Amino acid sequence: MNLRPAERVCSMRRQLLALIIALIVAAVAILAPLAYYSYLSPQPAPPERAAGGPTWQVVPAPDGLEMELSISTNETLPGGSIGINISIVNPTDHNVTVAAAYSWAVGGTSLGPCPSDFPMGISILSGYYTSSNISTAGAPLDLYEPGIISCPISLAIRAFVFLPYGRVDSVALQGSMINGTMFMASYRVSSYLEFSGYWIPPTGPITSIYVQGPQPGTVSPAAFQSFEPGTYTVVGATEWGQLALLHFRIVGVSDSNSTFTVTGGQDS
Repeated sequence: MNLRPAERVCSMRRQLLALIIALIVAAVAILAPLAYYSYLSPQPAPPERAAGGPTWQVVPAPDGLEMELSISTNETLPGGSIGINISIVNPTDHNVTVAAAYSWAVGGTSLGPCPSDFPMGISILSGYYTSSNISTAGAPLDLYEPGIISCPISLAIRAFVFLPYGRVDSVALQGSMINGTMFMASYRVSSYLEFSGYWIPPTGPITSIYVQGPQPGTVSPAAFQSFEPGTYTVVGATEWGQLALLHFRIVGVSDSNSTFTVTGGQDS
């Protein structure tokens, strides 16, 4: 059948479009498995790291894992803030699964005002402490404003699966909720927090009430106190008993208008 010129042009365009679509589908079919394989294939291992310094400590953890604790500075003026980063990394070339232990070397560490399912936490002590005398330290400073706090439901974690090559983007948590439902979830295993002081109650110890679900406001009898001149100890800990200690000093003239900030905190 003879086609008019306009019909021939339309037919050629349809054939060309069909050819382009076929080529795109073929390219996706070829490249998608390669991309997936590339994601799963071993990636170059990170360079070897030093054991730490005045603002950074790396502590061996179970099955080749490492806890990393760092602070933004080891000296600042009153009113200045201290950034703290804590991570658990797997520098090996394979996944590492570690059972939950709940065996903390010290008490009082956390990643926020709520109880956490994460296997690491931080605290700040007033004074200079090392591993040899930290058992004599008093209670850590109250870094979070006390009161009625809305907290997420806690999970009964059974194990943590750490991804290889020092990745901190996620870790799989295996366990069951209170009602027994099994779950598998992914969380970051790195947290950054920043503080410029702590909370002091007018009298007596601070007590926070933890609740689940939204609450109408908070109740706090505490007053905020900027870090005063002196030496402080930053504590990093894991639930498998690892401990890292760093120190910072507050020097200079006090700033009565300093503020408190928290960035990062508990990830979910």
